[in-house]
Amino acid sequence: MNKNKEKKTTQMYLTQKENRAAEAVFTIFTAIGAVLVALWIFLYVGIGFLGFPVLIIGGAGLILLKSSKISDEDFEAEVKKIISKNGIEENNTTLKEYVVGKTEHIKKGNDKKIRTAFCSVAVFTFKDKKCIIKQNLVDLIDESVSSVEYTVPIGCPYELTEKKYSTNIGEVKRDFLNLNHDPCIMIPVNVNVYDTDAVIKIVTQKR
Repeated sequence: MNKNKEKKTTQMYLTQKENRAAEAVFTIFTAIGAVLVALWIFLYVGIGFLGFPVLIIGGAGLILLKSSKISDEDFEAEVKKIISKNGIEENNTTLKEYVVGKTEHIKKGNDKKIRTAFCSVAVFTFKDKKCIIKQNLVDLIDESVSSVEYTVPIGCPYELTEKKYSTNIGEVKRDFLNLNHDPCIMIPVNVNVYDTDAVIKIVTQKR
């Protein structure tokens, strides 16, 4: 039952529509109500008491809209559960990024982060001057995972590349860590977070 609920949550988040018109109307109601109440309280304007029901309607509408939506935080919590249920053990050198170009399910959250129905989880472990990379592709709709494991020497040559994708929310850019190994390893990354830079330094620093 929990699995179905989690599956529904990820699907709802990625497909839910923003009701900007209703949000604007309730915001206006809230603002007008607040002004009328302030006039009644501080300036004793007779019609100011009408601000109370207007304020209540606007506030209740905004709360209802917010509670009916799956938030960015709700989605991220479900992603963590799905990753854990699939037996992926993360460490402090794990790189995660949502995969673009593999699914039509894509959404830009209120936090401006691009999320999709697939998440790349690359787990790096280091031993005897070697780096073991377990690259997991997690399907957040089916709650399944496909994995492949690579072993590369520490100091492996690399390059960072960028790809552009045309999606139903416009052009989306994605960065990749390319390790020049046989075969070439291509890992989706976010170059704007510290974790990515830290892992790259460990993997590619010659010893």
